[in-house]
Amino acid sequence: MVCFLVGIAGFTSNKRVREIQLKTPLKFLLGFHILALISTIWSVSPSLTGYRSFECIAYTLLIATALNNVIRKNGVEVLVKWVLFYATIAIIASIIGRARLGGMDIFSLQTLFTEQMNSTPYFFFALLLPASFVSKALILSISIFSLSNTAYAGMGLGSYGLSSGNRWLKIIFFTSIILLIAFLSIYGVNAFLQNTLFYGKGGVGLEYTTGRNTIFEYSWEEAQKRPFTGYGFVAGDAFVINKRFQGVIGAHNGVLSSLLGMGYPGALLFILFLIKMFFLSKRRIFPSIYRSVFLGSVILLSVHTMGNPGLGTRVYGTWKPAVVIFTTICTVYLHFKRKERRFEQASLKSTDLI
Repeated sequence: MVCFLVGIAGFTSNKRVREIQLKTPLKFLLGFHILALISTIWSVSPSLTGYRSFECIAYTLLIATALNNVIRKNGVEVLVKWVLFYATIAIIASIIGRARLGGMDIFSLQTLFTEQMNSTPYFFFALLLPASFVSKALILSISIFSLSNTAYAGMGLGSYGLSSGNRWLKIIFFTSIILLIAFLSIYGVNAFLQNTLFYGKGGVGLEYTTGRNTIFEYSWEEAQKRPFTGYGFVAGDAFVINKRFQGVIGAHNGVLSSLLGMGYPGALLFILFLIKMFFLSKRRIFPSIYRSVFLGSVILLSVHTMGNPGLGTRVYGTWKPAVVIFTTICTVYLHFKRKERRFEQASLKSTDLI
């Protein structure tokens, strides 16, 4: 409730916060969460759906208000440093919390496995932008050694963002592509996948993953029973999935969670949001380094969303990092958009004076 009150105060009193929410792709995410709240009406668990959808709206508004305050007072460079600082604090707090609750050694491999959802979303921020040694060491080491196939796939595909960067980033990207093509031509695609994403598995394919393919198939089948309404936001994950898979917290796929929760309307809003974010991150209005970071991060998070708990369901897993990063991109976009508009107006005034 405190998060909601602070967020709604920022939304109603500050034009820039409203622009972040209503004049960027975030409007599709906000619409998605409003539809999630409406789905309380037909949910198989109204209390669960109502609480979780309200929670998403509260955090969405709060994050937009916080990031707007940072960029308004300090500018873009401080904003991205602040985001990395926030990520570092969140990771450290989570590690300590997990260690105390689960009795884990803070510096154990288990810590890397459990913290990858808090770390890998910020991989390209930490890799390419100025940050403290602690932030870079923590985020990059956990991302690289997390042993998460979903994270590795996201980082690999997200490296496409380097092609939108400066000259040196483009050289690194195209050199990597050439080396990858040479490797594949010599050893073959199956050998490459068997020794990377499917290392230690019995073969290559969804059937050799951690069982997500079975969950995906079951989620799709159950979603078709209520294709236009779903079972209610989060309730679809919690009740439908658990009928067959005890202890599984959800579909592990944002689109399928949307389908289970709100049917095709919810899934459509969710997909539109990701597509709009992809094209926004490529805009030439961003300086090349930011464009590279933002595009890579959007791709990474989209992959994460298709294989882990996060956007599309309750505030858990990669949800907070994803909303922080997407909101940062939209906030920076509006900042440069306003600068561009002011420059155009100044040019027009100069022309009039002449």
